[in-house]
Amino acid sequence: MGGFHLRGMSRRQIDEIVQGFKKEGVKRVGPCHCSGSLARKLFKKAYDKDFIPDLLSILEFRKIKECLNVSEEERRFVIE
Repeated sequence: MGGFHLRGMSRRQIDEIVQGFKKEGVKRVGPCHCSGSLARKLFKKAYDKDFIPDLLSILEFRKIKECLNVSEEERRFVIE
């Protein structure tokens, strides 16, 4: 799981990387936003149920939500 930084690579290059992951025995993948949408799409296709959605975005959303659920005084501290 992580940022694979594949944005800007061709479909062929990313397909080769996906196959390399498979060949190395990687069981589950979770490419983050900086992997690029094409890479996430190709990994999702290759890994199906073993594809982990962009967990970082989910965690970032939860953190933002937590910040919004604090008191006004605490919110000022977080923002400042």
